[in-house]
Amino acid sequence: ASERLHVKMQNFLSKNKAAQIRHSS
Repeated sequence: ASERLHVKMQNFLSKNKAAQIRHSS
């Protein structure tokens, strides 16, 4: 379960990062 949560968090963070970069551009 903890592994799944970790993947979920990383996916969310990567999504957020992409959104931030896109917004910045």
